[in-house]
Amino acid sequence: MRTRERPEARFGGGAPATGNWPAVAAVAVITALAILVGNWWVGAQAEADGSSQVEVAGALAPPRVGDPAPGFTAVDLDGGARSLAALRGKPVWVLFMASWCAQCRVEAPDVQQAHLERDDVHVVAVYLSEDQQVAGDYARRVGLTFTQVPDPAAEISAAYGVRAIPAHYFVDARGVVRDVAVGALSESQIETHLDRLVGPAT
Repeated sequence: MRTRERPEARFGGGAPATGNWPAVAAVAVITALAILVGNWWVGAQAEADGSSQVEVAGALAPPRVGDPAPGFTAVDLDGGARSLAALRGKPVWVLFMASWCAQCRVEAPDVQQAHLERDDVHVVAVYLSEDQQVAGDYARRVGLTFTQVPDPAAEISAAYGVRAIPAHYFVDARGVVRDVAVGALSESQIETHLDRLVGPAT
């Protein structure tokens, strides 16, 4: 018995098959709506927690509480080499920020104040996709004196899976992530996170 061969797919010419168009159109509409709702939800969440959405090429999964903090070496605003490994032995507050980020500017004075008041933790700010000049100009204008490193190629940010800023990673003296927060922190929230990391300030 001869089996019937399927007709070859042809490009151009002939009348298009229209029987499936309603179903295809419905799927396309549903997909588009799902994307729009997803984007709205992410944006709404970012607005609610006081953060700005960012896209970092090659971003990995962000470290979770209990994970080792991704190591990095960078040049600070004074031209010195800084590495997370060199800070072992003392807790570190790693803060991802940018000069254009409105919520980063809101919390900057409280971050600076915490740096001045507490000598039991290192504060290290990483400037997402910004170079030495931009970061340095911003730091001088705002009056920030804690350790700050530009991340022009966003390599450090990608290693931490940064998807919104400001983003905060609180790392213990052994290099383990102990607390994570996304969005601008108030003075009291900063105190709570630092107390949780190193104990109340004395």
